[in-house]
Amino acid sequence: MNSSQSSDIFLESSINYGDNPTVVNDESYKHLLARTKEFLVTESIIKETTFFLQFSSSLDDCYNCITQCLDTIGVFLADAEIKVQMLCIYLEDAISLLQKLSCFVKNITESIAMSCSNLKTFSTTMAHIILTVFIHCKDSESLYGTHLNKVEKQLKDLFRTCHELQLTYLMILEKHFIFDMTEKEQQNVLLEALDINLKIGEIVQALDVKTMAEQWKAYTAICEKYSNNLLDKNIYNKSSELLCAMIENNITSALEKDEQDKIVLRSLKVASFTIKILVKVTNIFSHGVTNNYEHAFQLLVYIYSCDGSILEGLLNKSQQFISQVDMLIFGPTKTLLSQLLTDERFVRCISQQDLKNIEEDKQPGYIFLLISAIKFILQFIQDQFSAVAKREIIGCIFSIVPYSHVWFNIGLKIRNNEEEAMGLEEYFLTHMLALCMTLSSEEMSVVEHHMLEAVLGNQCCSALFSSSLWVLLASVSSRQYLMGTVSLLCKIYQKLEGNASFHNYPQKIHLGHTINRLLEILPNEDRVLFIEQFNIQDKRCYSLWSVLKIKNLPANERIALEETVLEKLLLNLNKLYTGNINDEKDMEELIKIMKLSSTCSFMELNSAIEENLVKAWIKVCPKHLFPMPTNIGPETRCYFEYVDALNSLTTGVIDQFYCFENVLQVFHVMTNLILIGNCEISLILIPTFCKISLSPFVDDYDMSVHSIINGTLKYLLLETAPIIKHYTFSELVKYRHQKQFNTFVMKIIIEFPALQEEWHQMLNTNYSNLIERKKRLILYTDCSFIHKCVENKIELEASIKKTKSQTNFELDIDTLFDSESDSEEPPSKKTKLDSSEIEATIKRLEYDSLLLSRIEDISKVYRKRIKVVYERLGNIIL
Repeated sequence: MNSSQSSDIFLESSINYGDNPTVVNDESYKHLLARTKEFLVTESIIKETTFFLQFSSSLDDCYNCITQCLDTIGVFLADAEIKVQMLCIYLEDAISLLQKLSCFVKNITESIAMSCSNLKTFSTTMAHIILTVFIHCKDSESLYGTHLNKVEKQLKDLFRTCHELQLTYLMILEKHFIFDMTEKEQQNVLLEALDINLKIGEIVQALDVKTMAEQWKAYTAICEKYSNNLLDKNIYNKSSELLCAMIENNITSALEKDEQDKIVLRSLKVASFTIKILVKVTNIFSHGVTNNYEHAFQLLVYIYSCDGSILEGLLNKSQQFISQVDMLIFGPTKTLLSQLLTDERFVRCISQQDLKNIEEDKQPGYIFLLISAIKFILQFIQDQFSAVAKREIIGCIFSIVPYSHVWFNIGLKIRNNEEEAMGLEEYFLTHMLALCMTLSSEEMSVVEHHMLEAVLGNQCCSALFSSSLWVLLASVSSRQYLMGTVSLLCKIYQKLEGNASFHNYPQKIHLGHTINRLLEILPNEDRVLFIEQFNIQDKRCYSLWSVLKIKNLPANERIALEETVLEKLLLNLNKLYTGNINDEKDMEELIKIMKLSSTCSFMELNSAIEENLVKAWIKVCPKHLFPMPTNIGPETRCYFEYVDALNSLTTGVIDQFYCFENVLQVFHVMTNLILIGNCEISLILIPTFCKISLSPFVDDYDMSVHSIINGTLKYLLLETAPIIKHYTFSELVKYRHQKQFNTFVMKIIIEFPALQEEWHQMLNTNYSNLIERKKRLILYTDCSFIHKCVENKIELEASIKKTKSQTNFELDIDTLFDSESDSEEPPSKKTKLDSSEIEATIKRLEYDSLLLSRIEDISKVYRKRIKVVYERLGNIIL
C-alpha cells in the first residue's frame, strides 16, 4: 500500500484540500472507474488462481476512485461557479462503486474462504474506504454550505450505501475472515485494522446512532475473538482513551444550558451506549498486561461529578433530567466500576490520587467515586478484595478528608430512595462505618491508627471526621469496645498533658471533643466506673474531667462530686484574694479547678460562688495589674488562661446571678479588658459582652452603663482588626430581634455608612445558595493553625519543639498504644507516691482488671503480659 493510503491522513476530522487543489485528470479517473466496476461485476474471476492478487489490486483501485471522486467534488466546491450537476454525477459514481463493491464482497464470502494470508490488505483498505466516505458525510454541512439541499438525496444515498458496505465488512471480519495470530505480520495487520475501525467508531457517532452501535459491537466482537493474543498490546488503552473522551463529550453536551430536549436525550443515550461498550472492552482486556486506567479513572470522576445532588444544588437541573442521568449514565457506570474494581491496578489508581491535583469542580466526583467503590466492596466483591487493596482505599479516604471541607459543608443533599436527605459528610461517614463493620481486627487497627492520627493532628476537618466515625463505630460496637476506647483516649490525654505545648494546640480540643462525645453514648452504669479509674480528687485528673464533664455523670454521683469541686473552687479563689497563691503552679491549679467547675450543672447558684466570681473578675481588672501587651506571649500566657477559665465559668452561671449589680461589676471589668486591644482576650470576651449588653435588665440602669456599652461597641466595630469586627457582628446578629439591639447596635450602624454596608451584606448573604456558600468556604481552604507565639516570633518554652509532622509538638503515635511503656520503671530507683496517689493507682488496677475479666477470648500474647503483671503484684504482697 503506497503512502497515499496511509491511515495517518485520516487523523483530521475533515478533508484538507489545500490552497491550490490539483484538478483530477478526468479521462484517467473515468478509465480507472470503468475498469474497477468491470472487475467487480465479473463473478467468474473469483475462481481464477490469481484472484486474490487481482482483488487486492482492485481494492486499491476502489480506494483511489473514492478519494479522487471526493477530491474532485472539493475542487468543484472551491470554484466561484459551482456546477451542482457535476457534484451529483461524482457522488453517484461513488455510490455506484460502493454498491458494486459490497455485492462483490458478499459473493466472495459465499464462494471461498478469506484470510489474512491470501488477502493481506483487505481488512485495512476496506476500512480506509469506509472511513473516507463517513468523514465526507460528517463534514458535508460545512463542506457544501448553501448547496447542501441540492445534493441532499445523493448524500443520503452515499451514507446508506457506505453503511451497507460497513455491515458487510464487519460481518466478514467477525465471522469469515481469519488471522493467523502466530504470524507477526498478520498480528500487525489486525492491529492496524483495529486502529482504523477505532477512528470509524469516533466518526459515526456524529452521523447515526444505529451505525455507531453496529460499528462498536463488531469492534468488540473482533477484539474478543483474538483477545488471548492481544493482551500484551495497547488495544485497551487506545480504546478506553477514545471511548472515555466520547462519553465525556456527550455528557457535557447534555449538560449545556438551554439545549433542546431532543439533543439532550440523544447525547445521554449515546453516552450510555458508549459506557456499555467500555464495560465490554474492559471485560475483554481485564487481564491486559499494559492496561492503564487513568482515562477510566478521570471519566468516572467526571461522571460522579454529575451526581443528582450536584445537578440539583449547583446546576439547577430538573428532576426529569436527573432521573434520565441516573438511569442512562449511572446504571451502566455502576457495572463499569464493579468490573474495574476487580483489578488491583485500578484500585491503586484511584487510591493513589491527590485530591488537591483534581480540578475543583471534579473533586466531589472523586469523593462520590470512593463512596461507590465502598458500596461495591460491600455488595459484590468482598471476597475478591484483598486486604492490601482495602488498606489502600482506607488510607486514601483519610488522605482526602483534609481537603474535603468545602464539599462536606456546601450543603449538598443526597437522597437515597425515599429516605430523608443527608449531607455529603454524613453520607460518607455512613458508608465508611459500613466498611469498618466488615474489617478484620488487623484491618480495624489500621483504621483506628488513622483516626487517632487525625484526632491528634492540627487539621480540623480530618479531626471532626475521624471523631464522628469513632463515635459511630463505638455506638454499634460492644460496651467493652466503647469503654476500652474511652479509657485509652483518656490515658493518651493524660500522657500528652505532660507536654507543655499540648494545652495551647488544636490537638487538645480534638481529643477532648472525641472523648466527650464517646462518653455521652456510654450507659450511666459505665460512666460511674470512670470516677474510680480517674479519681476526680486527684489534681492530675482535673484537666481530664474538664473534658469528661461532671454534668455528664448520673445525678447521684454528679451532685456529690459537684459539691466537692465547688468547695475546692472557693478554697482556691480565697487563696487568690488573700495572697496565698505563691507560684505559677498554684495559679495553674486554680485555672484547672475553674475549668473543671465550669462543667458542673449549676442547677442553683450559690451566693458565695457569685460573690467570689465577682472578686475574681475585680482581681483580673487591668487597672490593678501590669500594662497588658497587644499580643499574648509566654510571659502573659498564665494571665490569658486565667481570663479564659474565668470567662468559661462565668458564662454558664451569669444568668443565675441574684444581683444585677454584680453582673455590672463583671461587665465593667470585661469592657476594660476589651479596650486594652488584645486580640486574644477580646475574642474570649465578645460573646459574654454581647450577651450582657443586650440583656433586658440594662434598660433599668443609668446612662453611664449605656455609654460604656455604646463606646465599647463602637470600638469593636470601628477600631479593631477584621477578625474582631466580623466575630462581633456574628454574635450581635443572634440578638437582632431584641429591643436592646435597636437601642445600641442599630444606632451605631446607622451612624456609620461603612458599617451599614457590612451589616446588610451579612444579613443578605444567601447561605441556601450553594454557589455562594461554596465561594465563602473556598476562602477558608488555605487556613491552617499557627501558634501565636510562633507567628509573633516570640521565644517558646524549652519543651516546645519543631517536628517534621504538622502536629507542632513532638508526638510518636505508636508509643501511645504501647501499654508496656507506661508500666516500665527505671531499674535503678523506685517511684515514691503519697497515700492518695497509691489509692488512685489501686483503683485504676481494680477498674482495668474488671474490664479484662469481662473479655471472653484473650490471646496467648496478652495472657503472657497479664502473667508478668500478676507476678509484679505478687512481689508487692510478699
